[in-house]
Amino acid sequence: MGGFHLAGKEYEPRISQTVEKLKRINPNLLMPSHCTGWKGIYAIAEAMPHAFVWNSVGNLYEF
Repeated sequence: MGGFHLAGKEYEPRISQTVEKLKRINPNLLMPSHCTGWKGIYAIAEAMPHAFVWNSVGNLYEF
């Protein structure tokens, strides 16, 4: 849970690398925050729909 800092032209080239490395880790849950950027969030959701959880202000998570 958190931001992956992939928003903006200077960071967007890192999206595919980040997604590939996350896929290797194979997490049970991924909750990217706003600073991941919509392109990064979309790429993560598309690559790992089983782990992706939409994260926004006000969400409550219980583990």
